[in-house]
Amino acid sequence: MIRVIILGSGGPQPDPDAGGSSILLTIDDTNYLIDCGPGATHSMVRAGISPASINRLFISHLHYDHCLDLPFFVLSSWIGNRDEALKVFGPVGTKDFVGHLFLGGAFDADIKARSQYGRRKDNLFAVQPEVTEFGDGPFYEDERLKVRAVPVDHVPPEIMGCFGMRFDITTADGTPKSMVFSSDTAPLESVAELSTNVDLLIHECAVTDAIKEHRTATATAIVHHTTPKQLGELAAKAGVKSLIAIHQGGKETTNPVMLDMTRNHAPKGALGPGYFDRTIQGIRESYDGPVRVARDLMRVDL
Repeated sequence: MIRVIILGSGGPQPDPDAGGSSILLTIDDTNYLIDCGPGATHSMVRAGISPASINRLFISHLHYDHCLDLPFFVLSSWIGNRDEALKVFGPVGTKDFVGHLFLGGAFDADIKARSQYGRRKDNLFAVQPEVTEFGDGPFYEDERLKVRAVPVDHVPPEIMGCFGMRFDITTADGTPKSMVFSSDTAPLESVAELSTNVDLLIHECAVTDAIKEHRTATATAIVHHTTPKQLGELAAKAGVKSLIAIHQGGKETTNPVMLDMTRNHAPKGALGPGYFDRTIQGIRESYDGPVRVARDLMRVDL
């Protein structure tokens, strides 16, 4: 059994209907987490998954909408009786990031207070994640899963490493499947190659041409993202068997606070109802396979 749940489909805005980037991959009875953006832990519980049951986390990059929920995930797993140390895999900088959070870091006083109780002392390892930093190439393997990474084009690499990842999966009955998560990126040949013939490509589709032009003109936000048309071309070239466009949470909002917060990120009228349909239409110009726009708690079985 292979199950994928989109825990968070959104971006950096605090949209009440779309959490930050986070994906749960379940292979047989083992859970893996990909990114841990805002709201990820609450979404796990809504999906019926205990945070303490997830012992492997893969972080694509250290933008807050991809990693902000990590301390809540770790601390709630601790008080939820985690029985195995969490292993975290991320780009260069992840050790420093995690090292500033727990013992001796931002939540040191909280941990010291709760660890006065014997049960919390017994699993203090739960607030001491084991961090492995990775770069281009294979970086993780167990009996179910192999993971390799490619650098993507989102922010200057000297500021922050950002990686797409391919997951090659083998279930207990020997069924092979594959999935790619692009992370945040402009369209790349290397990601298309990574995605060749995969069963599922989860690729960001955060902007339209109009939004990119607006962001450039207003110097508001990152423009190294992928448009629907570009995503359709990439998916068709790679021959992917199914496609999910992600990083779009908030784009159909009618919430006045959200619309005010994003007014400099997109031209007037670009967001709101119909945005997802226009995304599908743009992808369909080149790609004719199964395609969906990600929503929180969307489930896909491979």
